[in-house]
Amino acid sequence: AALCILAALVGRAVYPSGAVAGGGAAASPAQDAFGQGLREAYQQGYDDALAGLDPRPPKYIPSPDADPSVSAAGGGRSSGGGGGGFGVGSLLRYGMVASYL
Repeated sequence: AALCILAALVGRAVYPSGAVAGGGAAASPAQDAFGQGLREAYQQGYDDALAGLDPRPPKYIPSPDADPSVSAAGGGRSSGGGGGGFGVGSLLRYGMVASYL
């Protein structure tokens, strides 16, 4: 119980009341392809519900970290990022295997 109270006091000291993580910045609508795809998918679902239609899968929504120079039809990976290292995914995978042993 004392640890919880201590954590609450430290949290209040680090983030005083009224402060937000973004420094009070107002959110603005996303203008990228991912945000546009989400808006279109939401609107499609809303329109389908109003029309009484069954739910259907949304149109293609690009990944938020997709490289805009790579087209959806082109496929392939962007040359920028890793993916073949010893990261958190590998640790979790090996941890799951070790828990079964």
